[in-house]
Amino acid sequence: MGTEYCTGMIKLSLTAMPRRLTWFVAKATVLAGQVLGAVALAVASAALPGRLILPRHGFTLAHGYPTLTSATDLRAAAGLLLLGALALKTRDP
Repeated sequence: MGTEYCTGMIKLSLTAMPRRLTWFVAKATVLAGQVLGAVALAVASAALPGRLILPRHGFTLAHGYPTLTSATDLRAAAGLLLLGALALKTRDP
């Protein structure tokens, strides 16, 4: 998203799409979708092995440990998705 200024392609992009706000929102939406999809995949790929491995090592409800589908864990997963969205805002070109 930020390399268009370095390479000079910004002129071509804004010539083809003169409404800057529409152009920016479209680019931000595509980038946000890709990042949130990657973060969701990372969270799921970390939670699935944890859900399979932890009970075998004694981390069960019977021993006082909550399940990975508890409200706290789901809130943490949602927080990671938000963290990924914030990473979009602070990313360097």
